[in-house]
Amino acid sequence: MAARKKGIVLHSVGGSFTHETNAGGLSDGGLVVTPAAVGIETVELGFADGGAVDLPGTEASFLVPTEARMTDGAPLPGMLFASATSTGVEKFQNTGDEGLLIEQPWRVFPNESWVEEHDEETGEGWSPAASWIPGSSWSSDKQRSVSTFVPTDEATFAARMGVETRELRDRFGPYRTVEADEELRTDELLIAAFTDERTFPSTPLTLPDEIDIGQLFNAGVPAPLPGATFGFSVLATPNASVAGQNLNPFAGLAFEEILAREEVRNLLYRAGVTDARTVEWLTGPDPVDGDRVPPLVADPDPILAADPTTPLLGDEVDLRTFVGVLNGQAQPWAIAIHAARLTDDDLVFVTGINRRPVADADATGVLDGETLTRARELTAATTRTLLKADGGE
Repeated sequence: MAARKKGIVLHSVGGSFTHETNAGGLSDGGLVVTPAAVGIETVELGFADGGAVDLPGTEASFLVPTEARMTDGAPLPGMLFASATSTGVEKFQNTGDEGLLIEQPWRVFPNESWVEEHDEETGEGWSPAASWIPGSSWSSDKQRSVSTFVPTDEATFAARMGVETRELRDRFGPYRTVEADEELRTDELLIAAFTDERTFPSTPLTLPDEIDIGQLFNAGVPAPLPGATFGFSVLATPNASVAGQNLNPFAGLAFEEILAREEVRNLLYRAGVTDARTVEWLTGPDPVDGDRVPPLVADPDPILAADPTTPLLGDEVDLRTFVGVLNGQAQPWAIAIHAARLTDDDLVFVTGINRRPVADADATGVLDGETLTRARELTAATTRTLLKADGGE
């Protein structure tokens, strides 16, 4: 991912928290899951009216960075996001310690688009993914002025974001302190809270013995960090022939055969698709097309409706999507590969890659069609940029 794109993602609470929790591995990403998807029907807000205020489990989202898979008996590092109106109360009292009120919501939630950027000062062009605040009618277009309550003091917030306190305003824009016992109205308020025992005293996510890590990491959708988990690689091989016989090892091979070859598995390794030392397919790679939708894919309509070709080198080139599960150092990764084979003087194989953590190779419905479509678009855009730089288009 380009340095500027990464910087914009880091100028959001969701991006910074993921980066810091993953020990600098923003590209390792994480997942967003509703509490209801892991059996949590209501979420007690320990900071609101002394815990007397609840959120429905269907109307909040947990951001769980990938590093949480390594947690051994400790509370899972995560954040909860919600619209305060989902509590069903008009106002509540901050009965925790001091908190923060971040004025610009685009400093909390990254932009949904993987290609277009937004204005960091005004928020123009910004729209977050719906999975950040499920079940809510909150509209980014109408409510750019809505504030976000973080029930954590300034020093703790800075430490969890991986920045110095003096850097907070540069990173997350204007904010103010919310005093203990201060009353907050819910009609113009979002919530972004760390999942610790103080803020969520009865939520299993803070109690490792009560949460099924396998169920958690096989639920939800990839954390919508625009392009943060996207990788791109190019493999070029000479298109040579002797006595009319093509000597290129990839000539005439189907995509599935190419993806299984050692040269391409090495390419995938260099693209950072796994934290393991080698790349091994545990399931797949399986094509995503109108004939068959692999069980890894949920809500496939957007990807099935995408144009199967893209204009490159002056021609319409097939851009194919394949999904599968790759090995990992501790646990596996669900991966989508968006591949095009370009034939000019050389045979050039380009791949755009997006991934998410899963608990095992039997995961189903963990790659959503909308994310796959955005990754395809970024693959095509990146390929065109490289070709123009090389004088090819």
